[in-house]
Amino acid sequence: MNSSDLAFERHGRLSIFLALVRLRDLTRQYPEASLPELQRVAAAISADYGAADWPTAYDLASAFSDLELQEDASSMRRFLDRLLVHDRPLWLLACVRGRAVARTSMPPGVRQCLNFAQVLGSLPDDEAVQWWDALVGAQRENSNLVLKERGREGERLTLHYEADRLRTLGIASKPRWMALDDEGLGYDVLSYDLTENGHLVNRMIEVKACSGLRLEVYLTRGEWRLAEEAGEAYRFHVWHLPSQQLSQFSVAEIAPHVPHDQGLGAWQQVRIPLGGALA
Repeated sequence: MNSSDLAFERHGRLSIFLALVRLRDLTRQYPEASLPELQRVAAAISADYGAADWPTAYDLASAFSDLELQEDASSMRRFLDRLLVHDRPLWLLACVRGRAVARTSMPPGVRQCLNFAQVLGSLPDDEAVQWWDALVGAQRENSNLVLKERGREGERLTLHYEADRLRTLGIASKPRWMALDDEGLGYDVLSYDLTENGHLVNRMIEVKACSGLRLEVYLTRGEWRLAEEAGEAYRFHVWHLPSQQLSQFSVAEIAPHVPHDQGLGAWQQVRIPLGGALA
């Protein structure tokens, strides 16, 4: 089995780890032995190894052939790392909220492995803490990547939408994807509009995208500062990605939902629910 085919929920079990450790030792001692023969030898040495998941470990052996595995916490952490490189089990989503939340979200077999790896105890050593922090950091990076991809999809939709709108208005200019070149501008797409007198004016569009059942956006202080300065020239495009449904908001419509600084406090980001349940 190739390591890329590993399924974490199926293979992240203590019985498989123990069998892999013992299998490595036995195959070195008995390179010509078959799996049943290795199982019999292991059972004769220790009843604990007789209960290990030998067939699965035998199938996975090549995927872990480059790892030095021993029956200790550090080896278990390396074993888990190898599985997590290729699989993103759902319980990882809870890791960013802390060990207690993650512990209640993961399957019992995974919890047993993490206990063996000594990362769930009340006083984990420095190596265990570093392993947990790396796990959480990787999950945060993965979540940020998902959010970035979601945002880019919304920006693409706005570019297509604005191109069609400009053609309808008879405007030859094309919308520009500003965020692709500079994410610090405070808006994502530069488009255009016509005044009542037919003059061409800029339209700065901040694009938001969400995939939940309810329409909501996160607005930063910098985005709002530019929106207030631009006034009518600024628009919010909020895409509900599953349905590719667009909702547009003016600065005046968003303003009542934006907080104010009080005392020594200064807001940096605000979550704004903008609608009810979506289909």
